[in-house]
Amino acid sequence: MFSKELSCSPMRILLAEDDPCSQELMLRMLKNMGLHADVANNGLEVLRNLETRSYDVILMDIQMPKMDGLEATRAIRRRCHDRSIKIIDEDYR
Repeated sequence: MFSKELSCSPMRILLAEDDPCSQELMLRMLKNMGLHADVANNGLEVLRNLETRSYDVILMDIQMPKMDGLEATRAIRRRCHDRSIKIIDEDYR
């Protein structure tokens, strides 16, 4: 499953999702894998979260209000030249 290294140093995950049902489902799935995620409801919240905390992975919804996932990803890449943040996006249309 997960290496000992990951269990000693948990992965920092940000879930960017505006739908409450999808948030609950994803958080439950992550919890079942022994992981925890912070939640952002839109791209602007993602950028705000990144000002105060670093993440290893961002699970990015594409269609969100205020700032969509693609625009947020572009903004992250412009601001953070460090490409170590993995951004996983999915368009659920």
